[in-house]
Amino acid sequence: MINSHDRLGFNTSVHLLILINKYLLQLIVILRRDCPKSPQMVGKFLWKSLNINNFIIYCRLIIMIYISCQAYNTFFFALSLLNKEEKITVITENNMLRELCQEKEIPCFFCKYVRVSWKNPLSFINFKLRSDLFIRKNIKISKNDTLYFFDNGIAIFTFYLAMKWTKKGGIVKYNAIDYTYPIVNDELNIARIKRLEKNVIRLFLGLDLIFRNTAQIPIYGIDNYFLEKNKVIKFNPEMSLSEMRIECSKKNFIRMNRYDNLIITGADLGSIDQLSIERIITEIYPYLLDCVVKFHPKVKKNTKNNAEEICFISFDSYPEYIPVEILLKNINKNVIAIMSSSLITSSYLSNIQTISLLELVEWYNIERKESIKSFLVRESKNKILFPSSVNELKMLIEDFD
Repeated sequence: MINSHDRLGFNTSVHLLILINKYLLQLIVILRRDCPKSPQMVGKFLWKSLNINNFIIYCRLIIMIYISCQAYNTFFFALSLLNKEEKITVITENNMLRELCQEKEIPCFFCKYVRVSWKNPLSFINFKLRSDLFIRKNIKISKNDTLYFFDNGIAIFTFYLAMKWTKKGGIVKYNAIDYTYPIVNDELNIARIKRLEKNVIRLFLGLDLIFRNTAQIPIYGIDNYFLEKNKVIKFNPEMSLSEMRIECSKKNFIRMNRYDNLIITGADLGSIDQLSIERIITEIYPYLLDCVVKFHPKVKKNTKNNAEEICFISFDSYPEYIPVEILLKNINKNVIAIMSSSLITSSYLSNIQTISLLELVEWYNIERKESIKSFLVRESKNKILFPSSVNELKMLIEDFD
C-alpha cells in the first residue's frame, strides 16, 4: 500500500522526469542546429548547454497551475485539467478534499482552517501568520504561475491567497462556476459588530470584502472592485460545471464494490420536516435491496444527526470524501436522493434510473422546494423522475431493469 506521502513524492518525481525529458529534447534540437564542428569545442559546448542553471531557467519557463479548491465543484475543474494532461496542484483547507487528492494521487497543499471572528480577536493574527507562513513555505510564485479560484463568498483564505498571488507577479483567474451568492445591498441591516469585523479584516488583512447572503445569513464575499484592485482576470471555462461532472463520471471514476441502488443523503435539509423523511424512508426500506449509501461530505463519520442519516447508518456506505460523480459507474440500476446536484449527472447516464424523493416529503418552505425542483428539471433536461407516491416509487424501483 502506497501512503499519501509516497504518492505525492511519486507524482513529483514523474513531473521532474517529464521536465528533464523535455529539456533533453530541446538540447538535441540545439545540438543539431548549433553544435560546433571543431572537436575541441564540442565538449565545452555540451558542458555549457547542460549547465544546471540553464535547466533551472528552463523549468521556470514551465507555467505552474494551482487551483484553490474549498468545495467539490471546483475539484471537477481540477479533474478536467488533468484529463487534458495539465500539471496541477490543489490548494485546500478542506480535509476531505485532501483525502480525495491522496486517493487520486494529485499533488496537494493543505492549509489548516482558521476562522476569523470578533469573538476571538487573536484569530485575525493567527489567520495572517498561518496564511503568510503557508505561502512562504509551500509556494514559490513565479511570473505567469496561474491560480484559479471559483468562490465568490465564504472563502476568506482563497481571497487572501489571490491578493498575495498577484502582488508576487502571478496570474489569478476567477469564475463563479457554481453559484453566485446574492449581494447584500443595505449593510445597515447587518449587525454593527459584523460590520466592524469587516473593517478589521480590511485594515489588518488588506481584503476589501462585501457582504453576500446565504439563507438570510450574511457571509463575506467579493465583487468586481476586489477583482479589479487585485488584477484578477475573469475567465470562462471551456465546459459548464454539469459537463465537467459528466466527463469526470466517465473518465475519473473510482472502482469500488458494485450495488444495484445508491442512496445520496443531503446536508441542508432544514426546510423539510424530519418526521416525514423518517416515515418515507421506513416505507421504502423493504424495496432498497442491494443498496449502498453515500453520505454528504459535510457529515463527519459517526455523527449522523438528521433523520435521513440516522435511518441509513446501518447500510453499506461509500467513503464520504469521494464525490458521487466518480462512483456512479459502480451502480447497476437506481440513484435516489431527496435533493442533490449529483442527480443531474446520474440522469445523463443511460444505464441508470435517477429518482428524487422531493415530492414525497413535507416541506416547510414551498418556494425552496419549487426552486430546487425547477433547477433539477432544467439541468437534467427533465430526465429526473419525481414519484408522487410510495407505490409509484416502488413500481419505478421494481420495474427498472
